[in-house]
Amino acid sequence: MPHISYIILNIIILILTIILCGKGFLKGKQLIIKIAGIILFVLVIINRFSITIYDNVIASKDASWWELLPNSICGLSSLLLALAIILGKEDNWILNSASYLGFFGSAIVIFYPDFLITQPFFSIRSITGLLHHSLMNLLIIVMMITGYIKPSRTKFKYLIIMMAFYMTYGIFLIDALGIDNAMQIGKPLIKNAPILTSWYVVFLATAVVTYLYEWLFDFFRQKSKKNSLFR
Repeated sequence: MPHISYIILNIIILILTIILCGKGFLKGKQLIIKIAGIILFVLVIINRFSITIYDNVIASKDASWWELLPNSICGLSSLLLALAIILGKEDNWILNSASYLGFFGSAIVIFYPDFLITQPFFSIRSITGLLHHSLMNLLIIVMMITGYIKPSRTKFKYLIIMMAFYMTYGIFLIDALGIDNAMQIGKPLIKNAPILTSWYVVFLATAVVTYLYEWLFDFFRQKSKKNSLFR
């Protein structure tokens, strides 16, 4: 029940934010997005510390302190987006790559957070996990609407580079640091849908949808420019 309430609240906030963006209430988008980026960074850090301390100290699991490093697609996306927002300029290449991976992954986790199967909703691990996924998802939508991120097929290559980085990083965590199933390698986003939410299906679907979205964005942008020439 708490999770259902959270989903409803999440949808309401998303709708209100989109309406505000449409009415121009986010004119100072740079400052607002920078502040949101800092909040996202703090949530990710608290989430990683809470998970690692719980596993190593409270539950006394056979875990590693290397768990402080983000080891999932969403976790790494949240961290990269936060740093790219805080330290980088708008429409930088990291935003144009990690945002697509983060958007699809966070959407899945918001509606089906499998970590709630093994941990209570009202815990720091769960709350910060849900919040950083929701904030990342909301931030990406806001950045798209306000033009902080400008989609283009010329930037599609950055997504492929980022995917390669994610997998290289995941293999490093598994082989060098002993973190099993890092970056969803061998572990799907949703246990009940092991194939549909495996890393290769998620990456393929993200690449296809992203390219189509960027193609449509370029198409309508060029069409708008042509129409303006004849006015």
